[in-house]
Amino acid sequence: MLKNIKVEAYRGFRQLNLEGLNRVNLFVGQNNSGKTSILEAAQIIASEGNIGVLLRSLRRRGEIVPANELERNVEEYDVSHLFHGHSMKLGTGFKLEGFNGKVVSVSCEIVPAPQDKDTDQLPIFDIEEGSQLALSLRIGIAPPVYVPLSPFGGIPIDTLRRRPPGMGGGLAVLAGDTTEVSPIRVVPTEGLENRSMSVLWDGVALTPDEPKVIEALQIIEPAIEKIAFLGREAVRASGGIVVKLKDSDARLPIGSLGDGVKRLLSLSLSVIRATGGYLMVDEIDTGLHHSAMEGMWRMVITTAKRLNVQVFATSHSQDCIKSLGRLHQVTPMLAAEVSLHRLERGLLRSVRYGPDEISIAALQEIEVR
Repeated sequence: MLKNIKVEAYRGFRQLNLEGLNRVNLFVGQNNSGKTSILEAAQIIASEGNIGVLLRSLRRRGEIVPANELERNVEEYDVSHLFHGHSMKLGTGFKLEGFNGKVVSVSCEIVPAPQDKDTDQLPIFDIEEGSQLALSLRIGIAPPVYVPLSPFGGIPIDTLRRRPPGMGGGLAVLAGDTTEVSPIRVVPTEGLENRSMSVLWDGVALTPDEPKVIEALQIIEPAIEKIAFLGREAVRASGGIVVKLKDSDARLPIGSLGDGVKRLLSLSLSVIRATGGYLMVDEIDTGLHHSAMEGMWRMVITTAKRLNVQVFATSHSQDCIKSLGRLHQVTPMLAAEVSLHRLERGLLRSVRYGPDEISIAALQEIEVR
């Protein structure tokens, strides 16, 4: 479990220290204060520098240069957005550091593309003609992995799928040995696609955790009795997730019960399948009425503690914070697993609120966002 995180020159942060991280961590702040960037930084550290995590963060944000703008046949990841000031100069870089019983350091820098074929410091793919730069990704003091940039300054969109000669996997597994890296699950603001939830469900169905998922859905609809996924083709074609309500033989599409139920399904499946690892949730309260938030927090915290998962989440909602305050009044031992961090542009440290401070702020309606 990460206790501290240090960020240097990553995205909107020139420098930021996060101290006193807990089992569950909620990040709040104004728009463009860097909440999502903190989730990404924690994910990069937790993955111990997996380059695929970097590229997927660019895709989620839409930081892609279309092929027609490049006058070539393939889109590219625009890696300039990873660096403070969106700089692409030689020597530009960022560094992320976390402590989870040991120091995990990940650094990324724009360097000259290695050209000497007789050295051990070769890029993992051949340099395109006209390429002069590469990304150097280093985990701790290990030798760096080089990812060549195209002559346009980006990374071709199909890089994750390419297989270098002699390698069994794509680029996502090349930044060091990832066999012992803890599982990481990400729930974006819009939630998971039905197809993704179907894959997660395969690891939950007919296990002791299946009833826990039903209990999570009952936070909003107490009449839900069973849930079923109707197979990959049905999920792809029409949603394919159905529920059965008590005293009814009908199968209802889960979408007919509203966005809140689907959000709870995304959260419950993701935290369970992150056992022993990390869960990242952007705008955790999306789609949830304030009356359901205390139950949501109870489910997330209880499951995370039971399955040894560390949670990083963001929110804009005062109701989300108030629900944590109410939880502290009812179940202080559970609320003790939570810390709240307010981000402010220009500050070198987050403003941290412990459980007691969250409760006081919520009861007195003190603005902490």
